[in-house]
Amino acid sequence: MQIGYGRIYPTDTDPEHQHEALADTNCQQIFLDDARETGAAQPQLATALENLNPGDTLVVTSLDRLARHATALVDHVTAIDARNAHLHILDRQLHTELDAERIFLRTILALDDVNTIGRSHRIRTGIAKSADNGKRPGRPQIKFSKKQKVIMELLYAKDEHGNRRYTVTEIAREARVSRATVYRYLDLYNHAGHPALEN
Repeated sequence: MQIGYGRIYPTDTDPEHQHEALADTNCQQIFLDDARETGAAQPQLATALENLNPGDTLVVTSLDRLARHATALVDHVTAIDARNAHLHILDRQLHTELDAERIFLRTILALDDVNTIGRSHRIRTGIAKSADNGKRPGRPQIKFSKKQKVIMELLYAKDEHGNRRYTVTEIAREARVSRATVYRYLDLYNHAGHPALEN
């Protein structure tokens, strides 16, 4: 079975284009996230992935509709592969059911692993060097009043598509607070009429 997934950005001039393109490829089910309503969250993508059975294919018009950034892309491709399903990217005419193209995506995943390991090694080296010099690693501690300002600025930050730029985890890391603290501010943020953030 072919399952279509699309994501509508606020800057899209023709929101119906994705649905039409997916319907033209004979997708039996089509799921669409509207970033104008859901922001950074992709609840319909989660549903589409849950509906994938072995041998099924998730069809997207382009990779940027599947993920906002490389880390999310790797997570989604891994989830599809774990279900023994396939990914078909229309604008690239790439289908992972073909061995060569599956190898291509596996190479992307491997490169991401290499980058992650490299970053981890550099971080550990930097921490060890700072400890040897008697310095505390990481950013200087922010006073709580300043943390409030940082958290709220990050909550309201937008990307080029008008979506919220940061997840709860990213905000907590940047402000050097717990996720629970961010969620307390997030309650105020959501009560102001904003959709929920991704974790």
